[in-house]
Amino acid sequence: MDKSTDSELIPDVRITFDGLMLFHFDSIKKRCEIRFRRADAHQIEIEVHRKKRVNESADHVTKPVEHHQLIQFAELQLLEGHIDKPGTAVRGDGYNNILQLDGENFYGGMGTLKMKPDQYHLTLLLCVGEVGTMPEMATCNRVTRTDQEVVSNGLTYSFGHLKYDMEDGDWTALANEFKGLIKGISPFSRMVNADIDLSTGQNLILTGRNNLGEIIIYPLVQGYNGQDKYWIHIAHLDLPAPQSLGHCKGMAHLCESFELNGQPLYGVFAPRPKDGLPKPKPPWEEKVVKKSTDVTCCLCARVEQFRIG
Repeated sequence: MDKSTDSELIPDVRITFDGLMLFHFDSIKKRCEIRFRRADAHQIEIEVHRKKRVNESADHVTKPVEHHQLIQFAELQLLEGHIDKPGTAVRGDGYNNILQLDGENFYGGMGTLKMKPDQYHLTLLLCVGEVGTMPEMATCNRVTRTDQEVVSNGLTYSFGHLKYDMEDGDWTALANEFKGLIKGISPFSRMVNADIDLSTGQNLILTGRNNLGEIIIYPLVQGYNGQDKYWIHIAHLDLPAPQSLGHCKGMAHLCESFELNGQPLYGVFAPRPKDGLPKPKPPWEEKVVKKSTDVTCCLCARVEQFRIG
């Protein structure tokens, strides 16, 4: 599609994935597998935003499906309206900006990750769109999980004591004390995008087979009119947001899902900025809203090669 103006550069539909999710792009089946990790207090939330039309004062926002409905499925598909013709997804250039658990920042070179059984309660098969990332990149640290305690500025700390609202000076002093347990890692994107172009009249649906064997369809975009713009926010976050790694263990929720030759378990940590972190927003909004959210803790990650069980 030839898009020449700023407005036309906005995709017909952008999906933003935000929170505790594991991505694996299947190059053979041409789809992206997105797994939602079992974790206490985490809720899956899907919001569909339609950009306001000329005669409207605000964007139209709906929640087509609730958390309690989603967890009745083991697997869902997100596709362009044809259950028996699911279509294909594309791995975009930005996909490599997702934090890779089997990459050099984590377990790269140590062998193939083995996923423990019964770690993920839902898999979403994304069968449409170009999968990439948000332009905003996070700078974080890989922290080795340990019960070891260290003393900094007269206070005793362990892994669980790392607080998201630490002052820069306190964090620097603590990092110096931990030394080998904390390692800076390359910047990565905290959230993942999928951009989709729809034909006029096309539908975008979420579908799956429930425990009774019934096929359930949740429409996200119905009968696309060729003009509207949509933003779909799919989140899997802590409610309420944790205040320290003792509550959430940072990235450890995802790391705990794997086994690798007895290697240490890692978490990802960075103190929250005082003015908060950028909140995800529709692609047609220019202003970045600052708000302190759970995104320092629950991050999207990916694996290239792994085996289950």
